[in-house]
Amino acid sequence: KVWESDYRRQAFKTKFEIKTEPVTVKGFKALFWGYARPLANEEYDRDYLLTKVIGKEVLALNTSLYIGEKLADYQKFLVETLSTLKISDEPFDVQKLTEEFRKDAEKKTD
Repeated sequence: KVWESDYRRQAFKTKFEIKTEPVTVKGFKALFWGYARPLANEEYDRDYLLTKVIGKEVLALNTSLYIGEKLADYQKFLVETLSTLKISDEPFDVQKLTEEFRKDAEKKTD
């Protein structure tokens, strides 16, 4: 949270209040956090993230909230998305997976 919030503080060139809430998703801990944009645009007024530490890496799901929309709806969406995460002990062969996805897509268009 600290590194990302520092980055965003520099991007917006101002300080902002960060709200955090620890959550548990399928038995693992994550952090739901966000802030009101100091300079809201015509569509969005808040940004929220759901972050999870995985080994030495951080997985971050991010969303901007439309003005007037309920935070709970976005939190539910991010939590449901994170709940689909499957962690593998083995590295993925991204090239092989890409080829498989392409073959499957071609079969569906035939």
